[in-house]
Amino acid sequence: MKTTIKVSILALSSAILFTACGGESPKDATEKFYNSLKNGDVATFKKYSTDSTQRLMGLTFTMGCFDKDLKQENELSACMKTIFKDLNSFKVVDVKENSKVNATVIVEEKTKDNVKNNTLELEKLEDQWKVSINK
Repeated sequence: MKTTIKVSILALSSAILFTACGGESPKDATEKFYNSLKNGDVATFKKYSTDSTQRLMGLTFTMGCFDKDLKQENELSACMKTIFKDLNSFKVVDVKENSKVNATVIVEEKTKDNVKNNTLELEKLEDQWKVSINK
């Protein structure tokens, strides 16, 4: 009986711990999104961006790499690297979780010419934070 209670308490404690520590934060998702752009990691880019973000950035990729077949993953990867080659570094400087499913993240972007802050909106879809660009 005592063993059963101890096992139950241990299982409950473990479940609470994993729930509290599980999942990525908006900061983590933003960093992975930026790294995917810089490194041409198409799969990670798609994982950390909403459909609208993928469509809008797809237009950017098309204009920047009009000579490539962007339906081919290797050519899309090369395009992403080309477009973001001047991004020397980035740093998440502020995160504000507006709700359980919406966050605003400010990213400091450094290029060889300047430093600027970029504000991103993130949405939590199916327990995954994703960059959401709608304009």
